[in-house]
Amino acid sequence: MAGTSWDNTNRSLTITGSGSGTGETFSIISGGSDYQFTVLDNGNVGFGIASPGVKLDVRGSYTAPGVNGFVFGSGGSIARIVSTNTAGEGVGAVLGFGGETGLGVTPYGFAYIQGAQQTSGEYGGELSFWTTSSGAGGETVSANYKRMAVKKNGSVAFEKNITLTEMTAPSAPAANGATLYCDDNGAGKTRCSILFPTGAAQQIAIQP
Repeated sequence: MAGTSWDNTNRSLTITGSGSGTGETFSIISGGSDYQFTVLDNGNVGFGIASPGVKLDVRGSYTAPGVNGFVFGSGGSIARIVSTNTAGEGVGAVLGFGGETGLGVTPYGFAYIQGAQQTSGEYGGELSFWTTSSGAGGETVSANYKRMAVKKNGSVAFEKNITLTEMTAPSAPAANGATLYCDDNGAGKTRCSILFPTGAAQQIAIQP
């Protein structure tokens, strides 16, 4: 640790590290060796780990899902993000992904994942995936749009077209399942089919 300072006016503590290397700038330890929180000289932050290897490194255990799945409480997950907005349809925590753009506004958000309440007054949730648009298809440049959502009943909704890439000889799915795939029909045409657990395939459409 390079040094510490206390600002009595603002009631703030500043701990200054070297800015590089993996030495500990600050840590909270219980029982002599159980690291609860660690900040390294290079800026890596860890929870439950002495030597975090990335900017945010979280380690811990969780309770295996029971009859009703996971528990959103103590021990139910390793980490969680919770929204404090007023409850309502489409309201829930959001995780954003972004980066440098090389443009006038940078960094910028490229994609988002949201876990939200699907219907007001219910516990049922929706997991949705959003991406930022470049303005194609009449969309607003730099605005983000919902592209896919997993609903509370398990159904999956796609807001745009689904693109299937060609694959060769997919394996038969498990019982009560099906695999949707595209391949070459042997005459240079794209063929879309659905494969059943028995190994039988049903052609859906073929390129004109």
